[in-house]
Amino acid sequence: MFTAKIISFFFIGSLVLILIRDYCEEKEFFRFLKIILILMIIAAAYNLIAGFFLLSGWEDPFINADPQTLGRTGARRGGGLILLMIKFWPYFLIGWGGLNLYTIFFRGWSTHLK
Repeated sequence: MFTAKIISFFFIGSLVLILIRDYCEEKEFFRFLKIILILMIIAAAYNLIAGFFLLSGWEDPFINADPQTLGRTGARRGGGLILLMIKFWPYFLIGWGGLNLYTIFFRGWSTHLK
């Protein structure tokens, strides 16, 4: 149910839907905005649930990695941020899903679609 491809699809989809939501708010397409917000709720809820599922069996992927190699990789252009995201991926998914749900209900749904 929570494969890497599906999680990636919903994670990237949630990023794209934010851009579409902003465009719809700017152009005042409220009928289309309601559909986008429903899709955003589905994507954010999936990210949140997938994060909790991954957290139940998550092992640090860098537990056996050489610290010198990790240091060199992290020192390159933004490599440290990517390594940090991989190391704490379930927590990141939980935070991203929760933040999206919060902004949907308090910014999108409650202000435009009463």
